[in-house]
Amino acid sequence: MTGKQVFAQFQETANKWKTALGTYSDTQLRAQSSPDEWSIGQVYIHILRSALFFHGKQVDTCLQTSDNANESAHPQAAQMFEQGSMPPDRIKVPASPQYTPPQPDSKEQILVLFGEVEVMMKRLGEEIDEAVNSGQTIGKTSHPRFQFFSAMEWYRLIEMHYRHHLLQKERLDAFLAANSIQ
Repeated sequence: MTGKQVFAQFQETANKWKTALGTYSDTQLRAQSSPDEWSIGQVYIHILRSALFFHGKQVDTCLQTSDNANESAHPQAAQMFEQGSMPPDRIKVPASPQYTPPQPDSKEQILVLFGEVEVMMKRLGEEIDEAVNSGQTIGKTSHPRFQFFSAMEWYRLIEMHYRHHLLQKERLDAFLAANSIQ
């Protein structure tokens, strides 16, 4: 896949999230099924901030160095990229100020973050394609669970991460409907 192709796939997935955002009230954005479960608004903040402040930064780092270029991803990660999606497993991380996303301030805040991510994704896709086409050696950085990812793997992971959380969105939508939360 090229950066341009991944960007197109990202836009398609991001549009699902943006379209759905318009259907939620402020109350629905912040409703939690329990204190240790995220609201749909927190899921939005999570996917957007993860892209901006973690995944995207990893892509930038890979493009700026040739370090770890010969390292490999964990076999599970290689399989994930081969399949083009993350496993449907729920990943439960204990609540913490470092990991638990805050409630969104507003839909406008979420839309601004979408805009920032889209600009970043377009730039990164173009930079990856330029680096590949020029024959540049691209480095890899360490993933906390899956060993080493290249710039393209980190880049693809952003879209896969958005798609993975659509499953969580479905569960939260069902919660909102079952509890008549308006």
